[in-house]
Amino acid sequence: MKTIRELSEEIGVSKTAIRQKFTPEIKEKYIKNIDGKIHIEKDGEKLIKKAFSESKFANNLSESFSGTTENQLADSENRISEKVYENVLSDVEKKLSENMIAILQKELDIKNSQIKSLQTNNRELTNALENTTNALNVAHALHAGTFHQQARLTDQEAHPEAKVDKPMKKGFWAKVFNKGEGEQT
Repeated sequence: MKTIRELSEEIGVSKTAIRQKFTPEIKEKYIKNIDGKIHIEKDGEKLIKKAFSESKFANNLSESFSGTTENQLADSENRISEKVYENVLSDVEKKLSENMIAILQKELDIKNSQIKSLQTNNRELTNALENTTNALNVAHALHAGTFHQQARLTDQEAHPEAKVDKPMKKGFWAKVFNKGEGEQT
C-alpha cells in the first residue's frame, strides 16, 4: 500500500493528477484513509498507473500525429484502442491463470492425501494377508501331522498281524557259530 505522495513520486506526476484518476470504483475498493493519510492498495495502484500510461501513450501519439489527416488519426485511435484492449485482456488472462493454478494446487493436495490414505490401507491389508497366510500354513502343517498319525493308526488296526513279532533271521555268522542251536539230533 502506498500513499498518494509515494505514488505521485514514482509515476512522476502531481498528487492532484493522481486524485483526478480516482474513479468511484477506485475510491470504494482501493482507497483507505489511515491516520489522516490516503493510502492506495496494490490493485488500485495498478489501475492508476495503467490510466497514466494510456493517457501518456495517447498524448505522445497525438503530438506525433499533429499534422496528419483524419484517416490517420482514426487509425491511430484504433491502434490505441487495440493496445488498451490487449492490456486489459492480458490482465484478465493473468488473473485467470493465477486462479487456475490455485485450483489445480488444491486438487493436487487432495489427491496427495488420497494417495497417502490408499498407501496406508494397502500396508494394513498386506500385513493382514501375511498374518492370514502364516496362520493357514500352521493349520496346514497341524492337519498334515494329524492326518499322517491317523493313517498309521488305521494301518495298525487294519493289519494287526503285522504287529506280531516275527523271529529275526539269523545272519551268516550267527549260523556258523550257533550251528547246533536250531538243529535236532
